[in-house]
Amino acid sequence: MNLESLPAELSSLYLGLGNLDVRALLPTAYQDYVDYLNPANHSYSVNRGRIDIGFDDTNTSLSFNLQDLSASYVIPAYNEIPESSADVSLSAMLRLKGSYNAVNKKGTYNSASLEGVISGEISFLGQPLSLNEFFSTQSVGLSIDIDGDITIGSKDRWRLDLSSIAVTYSNGFSSLTTATTGRFKASRKGVSLDVDGVSFAYQDAVQSWQANVNILDNGQYNASIFRNSALVGRINGDSRSSLSVELSADLLAEFNINDTSLNALLTGQTLEFSDQQVSEITATLGQSGSDLSPSIAFDRNGTDESYALETVLQQLLGFQSVDLRLLNTAPIGGGGGGGGGGASSSAPSAPAGQAPPVTPATPAPGKPEAAGETADSLLGVLPQQAVTKLTLPKPLDIDGRLFNQAVVGTGRSDRISGSSDDEILAGGVGRDRLSGKAGADAFLFEVAEFGKRKADTITDFNRRQGDQIAISAEAFAGLNQLKLTNVAGKGALKDGATSGNPFIYDASNGRLYYDANGSKPGLGDGGLFAILQGAPALRAGDLALV
Repeated sequence: MNLESLPAELSSLYLGLGNLDVRALLPTAYQDYVDYLNPANHSYSVNRGRIDIGFDDTNTSLSFNLQDLSASYVIPAYNEIPESSADVSLSAMLRLKGSYNAVNKKGTYNSASLEGVISGEISFLGQPLSLNEFFSTQSVGLSIDIDGDITIGSKDRWRLDLSSIAVTYSNGFSSLTTATTGRFKASRKGVSLDVDGVSFAYQDAVQSWQANVNILDNGQYNASIFRNSALVGRINGDSRSSLSVELSADLLAEFNINDTSLNALLTGQTLEFSDQQVSEITATLGQSGSDLSPSIAFDRNGTDESYALETVLQQLLGFQSVDLRLLNTAPIGGGGGGGGGGASSSAPSAPAGQAPPVTPATPAPGKPEAAGETADSLLGVLPQQAVTKLTLPKPLDIDGRLFNQAVVGTGRSDRISGSSDDEILAGGVGRDRLSGKAGADAFLFEVAEFGKRKADTITDFNRRQGDQIAISAEAFAGLNQLKLTNVAGKGALKDGATSGNPFIYDASNGRLYYDANGSKPGLGDGGLFAILQGAPALRAGDLALV
């Protein structure tokens, strides 16, 4: 199976420097670099490669073996700048781990690993370099979690459907995770990508940072930035028409960013570029109430000049308007008050190879239900601004056990991790990924959402640890008993749907269904609502009605 060749030419990248008249500040050699680095002036070619698909003996691993892929890239000489070029080849093996059903030729996969060799000859500004490097996700401390299916057909036909992919780097002291949710589809016919959101999370023994980016319709997007679970920044944009950035005053204060500190760094500084001399540099945040209008002023060859940062960003990024403001939020590092779940002064480090937890080390008191707001009625707390571990306002009784703590999601698609404590994991609305870790945990389903694109995934359900699946009788209409039918395979699922039991568990792939149709064929208004990774054994006694 040959890879489709890439387009013959690269699109030119818009650098945006001309609009700012930056060239006037640069010596001639640096002006040359602007044109030298423009991809429109470069050339490249790609030789087609080959992908071989294979399974291991147990059908738990699927591999994509990429061979004979090579490419060349040339940056031609420009004035006195010598030519740079690269001729490289790549061989790689991508392995997906999960389960594969040979009957329907469909596999469900939850993790991935990559290894390979990249080799070639590179010339950078006239300096030669030989490259022959082995790489693997394991050797560099990377782990990859995925959620998706692959269907293998006859005559080398295949289709890949992914809904999320998360890559974590860990060195034993800190970890960094980037996760993408949406719809990624690939087949011999082509590739399509529709991104709903991207998140970034950094964790060490002292602090945690997290940024959640949501891609909305009509080119709109928003992002929220958290430090130790406290909101410290917010970004809202609409294609290229407007950009709004809000930063916490507490964040600026903690990093000592103010007019006095900025100018203490700039006092006495003189910058010289060829025949250009820049001196008497001053900066200001331009704060007026919650509005920020940062600017910089300087003397260039005896002429006073100034630039407003909002205007610079507006021209550089091509927006019609840019607005910088202060964000009101709780003090950073404060104890557990409100503010969307509170904050903590420290957070646990993540184990090597695992995604960092985004919950604070010490549970914060939950935000109680307020009049006119939609609250989680069983837990008595609202959805949070970030995945947060809370102390519940009132303990929740689940099958005779009282739970005082819960890890609560945002009302979007979340990655929720527990701890060694006994706790409730509540994703709420959205397609969530729940990891209870150690302890006897309760995975709470209080919102009835059905279908493959809405079902939550439980990564480590363990009935021997006392884990349970807690189900809201109010949300699951008509539910008054906890009877479970175990089946294996799609054909058996159809038969199980007429058993009259409200829950059906497909032990071949770990999928848990709610049958709202009684003993009639089909599932009625119900459907798939949970996927138990690894397809562990499940009994009716593992379910609890709340």
